[in-house]
Amino acid sequence: MKRLVIAILSLALLDSLLTMYSVTRGSFPLQVPVGPPTAYLSIYIHVPVAWTSYMLFTASMVSAVLLLARGNLGLDRYVYSFALVGLVFAGLTLITGSIWAKDSWGSYWNWDPRQTGVLLLFIAYAAYVVVRRSISDPERAVRVSAAYSIAAYVMVPLSFIAVRIAESLHPTPEDTRVFFSRPEVLQIFGLKALLVPAIGALSALALAKTKQAGSRLVPKAIYVFPLAVLALGLAGAVQILGDYASPTFVVVNATLVDGKIATLTLSDGSSLYFDPPIEPPVDPPMTSEGKPSIVSHIVSLDGGLKIVVSWTVAANTIIYSLGVTLLLLALIRRV
Repeated sequence: MKRLVIAILSLALLDSLLTMYSVTRGSFPLQVPVGPPTAYLSIYIHVPVAWTSYMLFTASMVSAVLLLARGNLGLDRYVYSFALVGLVFAGLTLITGSIWAKDSWGSYWNWDPRQTGVLLLFIAYAAYVVVRRSISDPERAVRVSAAYSIAAYVMVPLSFIAVRIAESLHPTPEDTRVFFSRPEVLQIFGLKALLVPAIGALSALALAKTKQAGSRLVPKAIYVFPLAVLALGLAGAVQILGDYASPTFVVVNATLVDGKIATLTLSDGSSLYFDPPIEPPVDPPMTSEGKPSIVSHIVSLDGGLKIVVSWTVAANTIIYSLGVTLLLLALIRRV
């Protein structure tokens, strides 16, 4: 059991290092439909977290089917553990998605089909926990809550295909295919897409096993792991927010001469003129549609023209790191 927890802590630490790198050094699209392109750095956090919640709810449903089919009530701890950890990741999905939406869609909540679907999914499995704990007869509680878990699972595919069946602000796979096809994106995102579900699945398994193992004392040194996870998340956020110590602006328009920036129109209504024109901080300088790539980016003029990462990415980094830290602390306390 302790080896499993150590494995989880090690994966979480590795994931935190990768998260810090992805939000501060990761690639982002040059142009997006709405909002600043750097807000898309949240994709390295938000999407793996969402996939993990779907995976955990699927594992809970499968465990519930096996429980009812075989009459093995001992599987209840897996139904419950996968659902409970799934709720943690579904909650992180809602929060990180809402923060990202603030910068890209203009408000935290837009009743977008995918947003609404994930909210209903979260409520459905929160109700599962209530149902399981509200029935006094243990055996009946196990069977009824397992049946409910199977019924609640319908919200997983519905939330996933919501963008296909209703008009949505949420990007579809077609919208992000070019971005994800870039090797530097695939390398980071691929690792995140492996690490986050592994942390979620192993955490659920550890939670299920502690129902049998009971509580034991653990060395205090083990608390270094969750604290390091939180510290790395905060370090990445601070690095991003440091650029906001100077005034920042959104580029509304730009004029290029021979691939160099000659003029910029900023969100405060001012215009900047460069003579001679300067090298753009993004490459290539023009999009495939022939528009200046720097348009819609957040920039700082302190010490030269610099692209600034959206504050929402820093917020999501903190939220994600805090969520994982609390999950690790809860596991450690149950070892």
